[in-house]
Amino acid sequence: MIDNRLSYKEHLEYANKKAAATARSLAWILLNTRGPKQERRKLIPSYMSGVARTHRLCATRISCAFRTISEKAALVIAGLVSVQELVRVAVEVEETVTSSDDQTRREARRPARERSISRWQERWDSTTSGRWTHVLIPVLSPWLERRHEQVYFYLTQILSGHECFRSYLKKYGHDTSDNCPSCGSGIEEDARHVLYECVRFVEDRTAQETTTGVSTSPSTLVPNMLRGQMEWDATAKFTASRHRIVTLIQLHKIRFVIQRHRIVSYIQLYRIRFVIQRYRIVTLIQLHKIRFVIQRHRIVSFIQLHKIRFFI
Repeated sequence: MIDNRLSYKEHLEYANKKAAATARSLAWILLNTRGPKQERRKLIPSYMSGVARTHRLCATRISCAFRTISEKAALVIAGLVSVQELVRVAVEVEETVTSSDDQTRREARRPARERSISRWQERWDSTTSGRWTHVLIPVLSPWLERRHEQVYFYLTQILSGHECFRSYLKKYGHDTSDNCPSCGSGIEEDARHVLYECVRFVEDRTAQETTTGVSTSPSTLVPNMLRGQMEWDATAKFTASRHRIVTLIQLHKIRFVIQRHRIVSYIQLYRIRFVIQRYRIVTLIQLHKIRFVIQRHRIVSFIQLHKIRFFI
């Protein structure tokens, strides 16, 4: 492909379409609840990270998040540097290697990445999107430098706040109320309420605090998780049990709606049967009227015939 003006616009558009098509195809096999783990998923954007829109899709797939998550939160949870920073790091490394004869690319890449994370931290502190994720992960370096812990579907829902919470469902038109079904009206069911306040999960919170030895709060959740594999697993177990309960409640709501739909359909069916039966009765009455008119016409015709015979 040759661009007449050497602006590479056509190259980028072609690469964007190709990368987006590949990412959509991979999305079918990268399911949220099963499939490759986070480290394997990070290999996906290695050849398609030249396009920001496709890079966001890769971050969503790596973190196993809903598509409604913001780009900033998806990149943080997935641990992916933005496309702009990747380009900037590459430029800084190239300039450092070119200007210095005794420094290799590997030596120049580490300080360039540290500066990149520092700039990312500044943008993360000032952005208006993904605020709940920022409450849980205010500092990026410990989160990005972890080695053995990996995010998955249920944990991502807690970190992003995008799950079957009634506040989330109401926001996107899937529920009529955002009140917690267990704590009463006026109390919004969101990620903070489910994690630290809801009476349904008192035992799970107690078990988690017993395992970690520290009381959990929004500011200490992720630091406690990063202390070790045991603390990470305890939080993972808590998020999985909480997800089952919330999902079970939503499932019962769906069953109630289905049952209600069946009752309404049954009533509609009886109405249809009543209309059909009424129509049959009306039709039968009309038929009898027609028969009566025909019979009357026959009698009148018979009388007229006898009159004619009388005159003859």
